[in-house]
Amino acid sequence: MLAVSTLFFYPAVLHAEVQAEAQAAEQEQAQADPQASTDANPQIYKSIDAQGRVRYSDQPSSAAVPVEVELTPTTTRFTPVTVPQLSESNAEQPDELLNQVSLSIIEPTAEEAVRANNGDVSFRWSVEAQRLSSSLVFQLILDGNLVYQGVLPQTTLQNLNRGEHEYQIKALLSERMTDGSNVEDAVVATTEPQIFYLQRHSRLFPNGN
Repeated sequence: MLAVSTLFFYPAVLHAEVQAEAQAAEQEQAQADPQASTDANPQIYKSIDAQGRVRYSDQPSSAAVPVEVELTPTTTRFTPVTVPQLSESNAEQPDELLNQVSLSIIEPTAEEAVRANNGDVSFRWSVEAQRLSSSLVFQLILDGNLVYQGVLPQTTLQNLNRGEHEYQIKALLSERMTDGSNVEDAVVATTEPQIFYLQRHSRLFPNGN
């Protein structure tokens, strides 16, 4: 019976002690700083339930004791991200990202038989270019010889000989075509060599081929 009585008597004694501590704490707080604001540092209360477990809450109760809480401001520091700097040699975009040029021949087409009794043959090509660092200059190579150089994607050659001819088109950057420089260094696109056949009257046979 003594053990049972003690078990039921302990919470009552504990409750009385908690109330006494709460009242004493409230009096001390009122005397120390009656005008203290609870907005910046909210009041926390400590209580012990019937099972002896300690609980904390921001809501006051008859069994709760105010707890002095000191809030220490914290400072968050961020480590700056270091962006690697490009070296002088890589400061500019590489050639594979600049001057993307593609060429395609419109006429004469490959293996085409061109009929021109006066020997005049028109050449045309299309060009697609992106991220150019300078203007383009085109070259027409006919039978291994440079026969046209200009900014227009077309030209007409006059009085060509009859028979088979091989030709190709090149695109060059004008900024790289300087005196004393290697012209091939300026080439950014070129077509595959193609062949066409020119049909025209022969001087020996003016009425036919």
